[in-house]
Amino acid sequence: MHKSLVIAGGVACLAIAIYHLMFWRILQWETTLASLSPSNRNVMQIFNVCLILVFIGFGCLAIFHVDELLATRLGSDLLVAIGLFWIARGIQEIYFFGLRRPMSRVNVALCVVLSGLFGIPGVASL
Repeated sequence: MHKSLVIAGGVACLAIAIYHLMFWRILQWETTLASLSPSNRNVMQIFNVCLILVFIGFGCLAIFHVDELLATRLGSDLLVAIGLFWIARGIQEIYFFGLRRPMSRVNVALCVVLSGLFGIPGVASL
């Protein structure tokens, strides 16, 4: 059961990486970021690229190293850390966007689910 949760979390992280790859087009960054200073514009894009790499890393670890994640203390700690990452992301969604917009509610729900997909197996494996 825990193995399936971690793998599902990994697949979701890879899907989120793909979604972040589309930010330039979806969010029309060529025009919407134009009003920012060059430094702020570049920071936004750098952070997004780094997040893409993090999500790919989370996804690959969860899919290709699930047995090691569940069988070792380091793996359990890493699963808990990924779960905490998603909790922190959900809290930031509420802080910065609130819950009035439907997309914010979807994002918070997704963060809660992802925190459980990683955190529950991580805590159970400690």
